[in-house]
Amino acid sequence: MRTTAAVFATLLLLSGEIAGQVNDRPVTDSLTAKIVQQFLAWPQEKIHLHTDRQVYLSGETVWFRAWVTDAVIHTPVANQYVTAELINQAGTVVSRVRVRAKNNAYHGNIKLDQMLPGGEYTLTAYSERMQEAGPDYFFRRKIRIEGPWSATVRTETSFSFESDDKITALAEFRDIRSGHKVRPERVRMYLNNQIPEDVRISPDTTARLTFRLSAGSSPRMLNVETTRSSESFPVPYPPGDYEVGFYPEGGYMAEGVASLVAFRALGSDGNPVEITGRIIDDSGNEYAQMQTYHDGMGSFFLIPARGVTYRAVCTDSHGTEKTFTLPQSRSDVHILSIRNSADTLFVSALSSPRVDGYRELFLVMHTRGIIHYAAPWDMAFSTLVFDTRRFPSGVMQVILFDGHMNPLSERLVFIRNNDQAIAALRTDRQNYEKRSPVTAAVSVTGPDGAPRTGSFSVSVTDDAAIDPDTSVNIMTTLLLTSDIRGQVNNPAFYFLPGNRRSARALDLLMLTNGWRRYDIPEVLKGNLHRPESTPKTGMEITGRVRSLILGKPLENYVVSAFSWAAGYYEETVTDSEGRFAFRNIEFPDSTQFLLQALNQKGNNKVEIVPDREFFPGVIPLPSSPLKAEQQDEEMQQLGDYITRADTRYTMENGMRTVYIDEVVITAKSPETKDYAYSYYMPTSDKDILSGEEIEALQPVFLSDVLRYIPHVEIVADSNGQKKAVVQRMSYALTGSQVHYAALIVDDIIIHDYDLDLFNPMDVERIGVLRGTRAIMLGSDATGGAIVITTKRGRYQDPDTPLSNIDVINPLGYQAPAEFYSPRYETEQSRSIGPPDLRTTIHWEPDVNISPEGVATFGFCTADTPASYRVLIEGVTSDGLIIHKTGRILNESPGRGILR
Repeated sequence: MRTTAAVFATLLLLSGEIAGQVNDRPVTDSLTAKIVQQFLAWPQEKIHLHTDRQVYLSGETVWFRAWVTDAVIHTPVANQYVTAELINQAGTVVSRVRVRAKNNAYHGNIKLDQMLPGGEYTLTAYSERMQEAGPDYFFRRKIRIEGPWSATVRTETSFSFESDDKITALAEFRDIRSGHKVRPERVRMYLNNQIPEDVRISPDTTARLTFRLSAGSSPRMLNVETTRSSESFPVPYPPGDYEVGFYPEGGYMAEGVASLVAFRALGSDGNPVEITGRIIDDSGNEYAQMQTYHDGMGSFFLIPARGVTYRAVCTDSHGTEKTFTLPQSRSDVHILSIRNSADTLFVSALSSPRVDGYRELFLVMHTRGIIHYAAPWDMAFSTLVFDTRRFPSGVMQVILFDGHMNPLSERLVFIRNNDQAIAALRTDRQNYEKRSPVTAAVSVTGPDGAPRTGSFSVSVTDDAAIDPDTSVNIMTTLLLTSDIRGQVNNPAFYFLPGNRRSARALDLLMLTNGWRRYDIPEVLKGNLHRPESTPKTGMEITGRVRSLILGKPLENYVVSAFSWAAGYYEETVTDSEGRFAFRNIEFPDSTQFLLQALNQKGNNKVEIVPDREFFPGVIPLPSSPLKAEQQDEEMQQLGDYITRADTRYTMENGMRTVYIDEVVITAKSPETKDYAYSYYMPTSDKDILSGEEIEALQPVFLSDVLRYIPHVEIVADSNGQKKAVVQRMSYALTGSQVHYAALIVDDIIIHDYDLDLFNPMDVERIGVLRGTRAIMLGSDATGGAIVITTKRGRYQDPDTPLSNIDVINPLGYQAPAEFYSPRYETEQSRSIGPPDLRTTIHWEPDVNISPEGVATFGFCTADTPASYRVLIEGVTSDGLIIHKTGRILNESPGRGILR
């Protein structure tokens, strides 16, 4: 955890580096101190997920590294857990994993089910601390999953609207290479998570489904299944359904002032819409024309007149015309007008004619809370000029205040400088043959040329297999998308160097989006924002205990939590609201816990209700269907990739599961034993007697059976009741006092018992717990434990459920796993063996950089001659972003140089 002094010193240093343009340093220090207080009251984090690639075959594994950083200075953070989820287009989480830091790095994997339908999925990730801020702050990106049938057959869908809520979907199947139609044996189609429905295939091999879906409903996913495939497709919204939002620069249109008005057009599916339009008044007079420039965004200038209402008449690519009313102009406002040109930022404060020109104004400029300028506005100057090379890269918020620090106008500006880490890669050879070792060295320096420490993750993929997705990277996440509201499509476009179109589009993005983090105007007034709850420092199991009939909360009931796998046993007592909690525990995924509630006298006539762990609902990203002209070319390449990947999958895992028609098999059901699994039963056979062994003994009393189990003695207590004593446990832990063994029957701990009251012929299995396994049960089993499973499976009326016991499987941390990268160390291994069909050639999630700024990694090439794409992403110890791409040639001349 950062200390107040450390954060304050860091922000003062960063602010001081550009203080040459600040004309009131004491004010800057005072405001910085308030921002530091906010950061400490609610520290925020950013997260980026680096995956080995973005296209996968069902049954493959998604490997990832989660980069968690401080939201302000981007230094790495590793103090809690990271949760990663895979979400389908219907918003259903199909896979969720939790990873913990290993050597201060979060990395893990998501194993894709081989039956997972093909289609677009959203991959999201968040830390424990980010949950309080909400899903808007989570990382999200699209990945595509394909099934093996997609290598040869393409499923094409089309939709027609009889009305806004009545839709007919058509599905056709074509051979990718020949283009001819293919007729599947069976087709099922269904919406979202509904029950699959068999549909008839027409003579022209088309499958048809008509359904009703209201125009505004979500999710909208059509699933198409054949005997060999399953694929999901987005259902479009009715054509012509779009909205246009208007965003005047500085927040208002000022009467009599030339105002820059940005706009953004979005369809009902959340995707941008291209439009044209014109600005008119109530009389139909035209004042300006408008046209989208990039990704549904554009802008126009307008000088609003007093009392006039302006409207935009817009037309989309389908010819649908809609009219929207612009924001009403104001006569009492100050607005910011900013022009960002090359290395210079021009900041102007404009006013409506009726505004008091002598009103005190105050200007603040900050990036992620690092204040660059804070001073009263000198009315002698209409424009302030700043050298942007002195500002850090990222989203800058410029705010104009009045004399009481009330915000009057706000504008976002993006600053792009060469102030991040510089990485260079060299390989040990110029040419590589198949199955040859590659040794790569990476040097990392800062913009000052000095070496940097830290770490990075690296993926090496085969360019011939699939085109890499370059739309999202760690630079775009940490500097852009994590600091503004709204979804940004293809954020890497805005980082193209020397591209005038992307520079203008980036400014439109700043005009149409807001600052997403702290409410800086409120912070500068001293009004701090605090999280509603304290972030969890570990895993926890919570719940409540209540009465069976009235459901009243029960206080002072003893609740125990027990797990063999986690080696955990603990007891706690319910509070006045009947609640219990086991906190700050750690356990791997798939760990099972048994929870039991009893009162002080052992009464079990209660109900225990464990809490379900809360996971925030994340909305999947809108689908972006390919254009028809893109599909043929991309599907050809995708087919080659799927063929290789599926062949490799079959070699490693055997034949895939396929869909078959339902078959009814009639046979006599095998006889099943009438007993339940016991959670406490020991695993060693020498400590267990089976039901067959018990019957062979022909016992009269249960005590007769226990005499045959090693280390168990039968004694009588002061009341003459038969008890069990486990040797070497009755005195070792408690001195001279004898402790009888606990009796656990069908997972119920019985404190006061007489062995001779149990019918031994009702027993299916019996075992003894001793040593550390008994100690795990705490005070209940100080003298060991006798565990019994009955043939009925319940030590009570078999028709009555055990309400005071529950077995839960909470989400634990993922067990570490390593990406397998073969090593060909002999000539024989290079020439024989199964084909090496890797598509991800190498994945290494945590490569450490030495104090000299150098790191190395290595791998072997595969069989297919190709160009390998290298992607390196990371963060230095002092918060500089590492992002570089390059290529290494396999069986081709050239030297692998990161560029």
